[in-house]
Amino acid sequence: MKRAGRRLYDWWIDHRWADLAAAILIAGGYGLVVWRTGRFDVLAWLLPGDRRSLYSAFAVVISLTGAMSSVAVSQLASAKGPRAMALKKGAGDDLAKSWRSIYVGAMGAALLAVLALALDSTQQPQALGYNAVVARWAFLMGLSLGIMKFSRLTALFQPVITSSVKDDAESDEVEEAPALELNMTSFEEAARRRAAGK
Repeated sequence: MKRAGRRLYDWWIDHRWADLAAAILIAGGYGLVVWRTGRFDVLAWLLPGDRRSLYSAFAVVISLTGAMSSVAVSQLASAKGPRAMALKKGAGDDLAKSWRSIYVGAMGAALLAVLALALDSTQQPQALGYNAVVARWAFLMGLSLGIMKFSRLTALFQPVITSSVKDDAESDEVEEAPALELNMTSFEEAARRRAAGK
């Protein structure tokens, strides 16, 4: 069971498009349950003002994913130990593509939240009531995508931080070589000889 979970995890890490597929599956599955049962539409239970607060809060929170991703990038870029160098050489291209996918996905999720905010107006006429339905499902899709991108970010943080910490720990264990002792009399003697030669 553990091996199957590890294989699934490795497959997910290697396939960046799986985040979008999983987000569509989550939102679609939830939509199917709501459509077939007529229940569990949590966002429909909220007042429009509360939904708009939720959309804007999510847009702010998901934008932090991009900031956290930049922390991981700078951590790897500044790491100089052997594990970090091996990680850069062996998986540098894949890490760069994954981080780009996190940035783009987080921006897409934030834009879906902003779209929901624009559509779900507290002042809209009854004739435009379907906008609130579209807004709720756009937000749900953005929420699902944001969760997947955040999960990918946390999965990528682990090897970067682990390699950096282990390299730092090993460098602390290395005994420092004693400093060379300077014999000042030999320097003074050499200076006197140069002066005498002139």
